[in-house]
Amino acid sequence: MVASPTCTPNDRAPDLPTPQIVVRPLWALLGLLTLLVLWLGLVLVQERGDVPSALTTIARSAERSGLPGLAANCHLLTADCYRRRLGQMDHRKAEAQPLLRAIARSRMAAARQLMQAGNTAGAEGIALEGARADFDDVEARILLLETRLQGTQTDAARRELMLLLLRQEHPQALYLLGRSFEAEQRLDDAESFFRRALQIDPRHLASILGLSEVHIARRDRPGALALLGQASTLSLSAKEKREVARVRQQADPSLTSRFEMPLYWCSQHYGSVVFGLIYVLFLFTPLWLSLLRERSQPCRAH
Repeated sequence: MVASPTCTPNDRAPDLPTPQIVVRPLWALLGLLTLLVLWLGLVLVQERGDVPSALTTIARSAERSGLPGLAANCHLLTADCYRRRLGQMDHRKAEAQPLLRAIARSRMAAARQLMQAGNTAGAEGIALEGARADFDDVEARILLLETRLQGTQTDAARRELMLLLLRQEHPQALYLLGRSFEAEQRLDDAESFFRRALQIDPRHLASILGLSEVHIARRDRPGALALLGQASTLSLSAKEKREVARVRQQADPSLTSRFEMPLYWCSQHYGSVVFGLIYVLFLFTPLWLSLLRERSQPCRAH
């Protein structure tokens, strides 16, 4: 019986080049496009082919990934899809009302993302259109005044908010007035508006956080922590939990774990992390195939 030869590192074919870690631009672009197409296809399948719902899902993913410009464009495309459906209906009929609300909701979401990206003028234009006759809505008017509070028309926007409150008290309008007074260090006025907002809606998180920051400015840490404890009992998203943790860290840094914020970030961006890992695996596929080919070469004859 003849023993089979064993392979040693020196028995490999000498003409095989040593593989190098080279990421080819065309391969990288092809991998990125392939993953994006697969992801978009999965989104469409999940939403059962409903294009506006798929665009809303993509917009939310862009928001979680810190891409407010992309999120705003997706929300605007969603509003355009609903608008095309609405074009074949009579606006006065009952079946058209959900579409009108969906258009207003999508455009307001786009305006908020533009505000986050620093495009106050674009956000104001969208909010102004939403506050007109076809989409007349108190939330759209409040959003319009919110954009103007961040511009040069602060006093005029504050007066309009107060006039709006004479007709209907709304927690978001009260919160915006509280924030405007807090920015001017008028803490008593700010506290008054935050408390009025919480009387209308005790679960209004923005007002809870605003009132907590007023207590922190007055160095009333027990009062701030009591409010933050109230906020922690609400059903919060990962982004809202990060906001609560940020304010709690201002009140008492010793109560915030060093792992709390990274864990919130991972819970919000786990999809992006998985996408990035798959993309890295795809980039180095040629290298790994080359290594496998080298290991599978037959041994040299003795």
